[in-house]
Amino acid sequence: MEAEFVIRPEAPADRDAIAGVIAAAFRSQREADLVDAIRASPDYVPELSLVADADGEIIGHVMVSHTELDDGATRHRIFHLAPLAVEPSCQQQGIGGALVTSVLDAAKAIGAPFVVLQGDPRYYGRFGFVPSSRHGIAMDLPSWAPPEAAQIVLLRESVPVVRGRVVYSPAFDEVEEHSDPHIREYDAADEQAIVELSLRAWAPVFASIEEVIGPDLSARMHGDWREHQARAVRDTLANSSVTVWVAEASEVLIGFVAATLDREPGMGEIRMLAVDPDHQLRGTGTALTEHATDWLRASGMRVAMVETGGDAGHAPARRVYEKASYTLLPVARYFKSL
Repeated sequence: MEAEFVIRPEAPADRDAIAGVIAAAFRSQREADLVDAIRASPDYVPELSLVADADGEIIGHVMVSHTELDDGATRHRIFHLAPLAVEPSCQQQGIGGALVTSVLDAAKAIGAPFVVLQGDPRYYGRFGFVPSSRHGIAMDLPSWAPPEAAQIVLLRESVPVVRGRVVYSPAFDEVEEHSDPHIREYDAADEQAIVELSLRAWAPVFASIEEVIGPDLSARMHGDWREHQARAVRDTLANSSVTVWVAEASEVLIGFVAATLDREPGMGEIRMLAVDPDHQLRGTGTALTEHATDWLRASGMRVAMVETGGDAGHAPARRVYEKASYTLLPVARYFKSL
């Protein structure tokens, strides 16, 4: 059942609950520490720190704060959205979207001409965010982030008159930088965590597939897609001919990759790859892909192969494989209900 909630400004009494939601959503303390650091800085804007309140329980949070734009001569104060978090058990219910819409409305009401962020363009594009480079605004991104992760939304009809590079609030410097995930071999105790993260990761993929082929074909092919995919993941993990690795961040499992060898033609295959949505766009998928590819090479394979979809839901996977220097061979598949 979907949660009923209201969006309101945060209150001091909410802060522990907010930190709990953020840590649970990101499976990391880093983002919760970031919010505390912003609150303690001159860049904090109280009316732009909002919560989703479900009958007294905090189930979501978003913050827009000040940062600066350096045009080479002057630093201009601008607005920056980070972070956005929703309690995991309440995700995919429109809470994140309501928080983003509300905080952008609030920012516009206090005179913000635009808001910038780093994030997934597939998600934030629905709120009007576009690549910030279109408006002459640059951001320093981590090496793993695609250029389109630097985004801007205009809150006025006129385009920004300033150009330059975003200079992040010093609060961001006080928080430990994101580190590369730890990759290790799969253990049977990881099974349930892998199944759960894979269902979160593949939810938009199966929605995209259904949009392309229609609900009838999708139901015939997959039935309940969650049961179908959970079974496929468990079968892969139990297959002795498949080697599986997991990625961890702060001792939390955030992704996995599975690969297999076919020694006769000397071709290895990456069979499955998934990264928890809360940890996507951080290089984890690329790190897992490269780890599996290195193993295939060390095992004597002459070619590595991976198969993924051509629909919009699989676009992130295609970017990962292309970044890892895999070459696309277009393949057409056709389906018909019988």
